[in-house]
Amino acid sequence: MTEKLKIDYDKLKKYNDKLIYCSVSGYGDFGARKNFPAFDNIIQAETGFMHLTGSKDQAYKMGFAITDMLTALYASNAILAGIIHR
Repeated sequence: MTEKLKIDYDKLKKYNDKLIYCSVSGYGDFGARKNFPAFDNIIQAETGFMHLTGSKDQAYKMGFAITDMLTALYASNAILAGIIHR
């Protein structure tokens, strides 16, 4: 998608060689599932996260979008690490 919009890293680094670039994708940019929607409910179910909050026979979604929040947290930490490294 970033290539289609012409905002991928290779194009943007021409304007700023100190650019710190972060791109988040549910299933990545390659592979059979790259275009699948990665809704929080789906990710919680696929990763087994719902198993932590449910019983033996019934899984429950977290009360908030935990995977969305953790994704943002890890992305921001990675950007900060890039700034420190630079």
